[in-house]
Amino acid sequence: MKEKFILLLVLLLISPSVLAADEPNVTISSTSLLDSPVNLPYPVKLFLGIKDAESVSITKLIVLIGVFIMILLVLHSVIGLIPLLDGEGVKGFFSALVISLVLGITGSTYFLTDLLLSISSIFGLIESIGWLTFTIALIVILALTWFLKKFMKKITQSYREQRAREEGHNVGRMDKRAEDFAEQERKLAKGEEI
Repeated sequence: MKEKFILLLVLLLISPSVLAADEPNVTISSTSLLDSPVNLPYPVKLFLGIKDAESVSITKLIVLIGVFIMILLVLHSVIGLIPLLDGEGVKGFFSALVISLVLGITGSTYFLTDLLLSISSIFGLIESIGWLTFTIALIVILALTWFLKKFMKKITQSYREQRAREEGHNVGRMDKRAEDFAEQERKLAKGEEI
């Protein structure tokens, strides 16, 4: 899963150059290309939380997709802890996808993207260098995803150990009750008082 995520982000990094190469009269300028608006279909705008009249630059779109994937991966880790959703396998992935889409529709994904881009521009000091802001935002997404996945892995392991410990205590209690019951049965069979 990790390798697929890294491959997707690398593909997203090279996609502006590929888009520019398809159009013959476009000169490849990283700043102008990254700032050029992208016309997205309505369902994509809806699921990523983009307002209908708003246009999005390629930079923002790639960071937005990266944030969406980050949220999806983190939610997939969290869903593993929820017994009701059965977080293992395809069912857990689709549960995480539905929750991620709901977060996108509410605009949370878009807000987080704006926050990351504003943080990565270091208060406007490097805003004129679009590719640097873009690169810093992607690095922040990767670092945040890595940190959250590690954190969720530790929480999941701790949760599973706690459940195993509780089940062990329950089995021990049941064993003790069975021994007590067998002792009472033995005394009753011999005619002794309990």
